[in-house]
Amino acid sequence: MNDLPRVFAGSATESASIARRIARGLKGYARLHFWTDVFRLGEFNLQALQREAAECDFAIFVWGIEDMAVVRNKRSRAPRDNVVYEAGLFAGALGEHRVFVAHAQMTKIPSDYLGVTTAAFDPDNPDIKRIVSRVRGRIAQLGKKPAARFTGYWWQLVLTQSERSVVSFVEVIPEGDGRRVSMGGHAWGQGGKLIARWDSISTQFDERTETLHYAWEGKHQREPGVPLYFGVGTIRYGMSPVTGDFSSTRRHQGNKLEPTRFASCFYLPADPDHVEVMRGVDPDAWKPLVDRMLKRRAAFD
Repeated sequence: MNDLPRVFAGSATESASIARRIARGLKGYARLHFWTDVFRLGEFNLQALQREAAECDFAIFVWGIEDMAVVRNKRSRAPRDNVVYEAGLFAGALGEHRVFVAHAQMTKIPSDYLGVTTAAFDPDNPDIKRIVSRVRGRIAQLGKKPAARFTGYWWQLVLTQSERSVVSFVEVIPEGDGRRVSMGGHAWGQGGKLIARWDSISTQFDERTETLHYAWEGKHQREPGVPLYFGVGTIRYGMSPVTGDFSSTRRHQGNKLEPTRFASCFYLPADPDHVEVMRGVDPDAWKPLVDRMLKRRAAFD
């Protein structure tokens, strides 16, 4: 069950029955978390909602006809304002494509939401099956947040001969909003010598193209003066095998820069036994495994 996407469901109390009927239709497709269940003792409501927005993969909000609004001297039925606000809060955290709104046909829709595809329903006879079908389709299409799909441990095998580091063991860790990650790796050069440690300084994932963009910096510990290296890169997770490229610029003491190098690479997910070895503290245990990965890398030359 924990492998299912996590969906936050929000509504006014008056529309809670519709929200729970939608939730029953999503059973087996998602794990539903209702707004009534996320508030913790001693915690501000806004803090709880922000935490939930960071942890969930999708959100669905039901906008009913709980209130009456007067806009430009015209009266109309309207959803509860806090539920509208919460939809915006989650859209900012998840992206608007991961937030679904089901609304009563005659309720007032905020002008900022005009043009966004929503699911209208008859409040007296809501077609729950139709709403559920549409939500299921989007959940199946998008899956969990991007970071959940590619975080973990990877081997980066550099295909460009001129690059000093040819193999890296990389850890990718999700950040709070699920659309960003932090990355770090140890790098080995020709002959299997550990030569560098590098880390990301910023990342951004483009869900449309399944591409991670990142900036990085690192140090080659074995080189005189321990020069700093920095660059930018991309990892294309939508391809099989996963491919990427990056730039690398060497900065000497006194801020003198060498010409920027460019390298292409591909990524292999690390087996669980690889992770156990590489996360250990014994360098002698790393070497046979690194030698194997160097040979795999050499096969692509």
